[in-house]
Amino acid sequence: MSTAEEKKLLAAIDEDVSALEGADPSLKKNKKFILAAVQVNGYALEYADQSLKKDKEVVLAAVKENGNALEYADQSLKKDKEVVLAAGQEDGGDALEYADKSLHMIKINIKGQGGEFTLGGVNEKQINFIYDKLQNADDNHGRKHLDDVFETDELSKPWNEIDQITHMFGVNPDNFFLDSDDKNFVNIDIKTKGLGAFEIDYENDDRLEFVDDNKKVILGWNNLNSNFDKGFHTFKMKDFSKKTLEILKEGGLLGTDSIENGYFGEFSLPGDFDKSKLILVWSKFKFEEYEVNQSNTILSKIFYDGEEVEMVMTGDTITKDKYHFIVESNVNKDEVSLDYTGDEFTSS
Repeated sequence: MSTAEEKKLLAAIDEDVSALEGADPSLKKNKKFILAAVQVNGYALEYADQSLKKDKEVVLAAVKENGNALEYADQSLKKDKEVVLAAGQEDGGDALEYADKSLHMIKINIKGQGGEFTLGGVNEKQINFIYDKLQNADDNHGRKHLDDVFETDELSKPWNEIDQITHMFGVNPDNFFLDSDDKNFVNIDIKTKGLGAFEIDYENDDRLEFVDDNKKVILGWNNLNSNFDKGFHTFKMKDFSKKTLEILKEGGLLGTDSIENGYFGEFSLPGDFDKSKLILVWSKFKFEEYEVNQSNTILSKIFYDGEEVEMVMTGDTITKDKYHFIVESNVNKDEVSLDYTGDEFTSS
């Protein structure tokens, strides 16, 4: 089969996997071709030669494209932890029914209170526009209420797009719990003892080191999945990007905190997992270096037994409260400081 014919068949497989069923047996044994096929449609594994259903590279590629492709893997790979975990992460857990019973995986739900937190730069004219409206605004349960603030001539964007500094979504460490439909699972929350631990290395941004038999991880900033500059922990000039410093030098930031309850997402673990090797990594945005409260903190990563666990953050939450706030920024020779003004308001 020519290269052009192979490309044509791959395009057909992408649309309908049964296009591979009648292909020449030699093509079904061709690892290079089957690897390309399962990457466009994981179900192509069904029609691969049995020898390739035993090939871990091929099967991993298939289940990463579609977790349910695990059904067609050789039984030996249905016992492979890496393959089964990849299938469960891609499919949100439903594919785990095809795993060998010795590798029973459970789907764990991330629930509780958290929400969406945004912070972005605004210019002096936009800040003055907000302050002018605040002077004549009505009080709304301790906060001023403003109509016609966002998506106006003065502030053209909706609140959730004013996010040049950060945009975070997730559950909060003070108000989270993990549960499962598995009858043997014991719920996990802030009171649960014996979970794994994490530590941030502010000197080596690329560090990712597991210690104490995978019960602790030491990770640098680049592995934290924080979605904001390291400077918002150290407040040192060198830890801010050029883009962020340009925004901060303008002097004004506008943020939004949307507090939400409900279901945030899910992940999968072996049914007999060791909770001491389960590490929940929390990412906190700080307004000052020694800030200790847990507001603006979300679950950013999960590790289990030395491996990162994929979170599927679909989100099905109810907004309980939403307010906006103004922050003044100051940039001097060596350091940056933020002043949370206390000017909070709600909007329509």
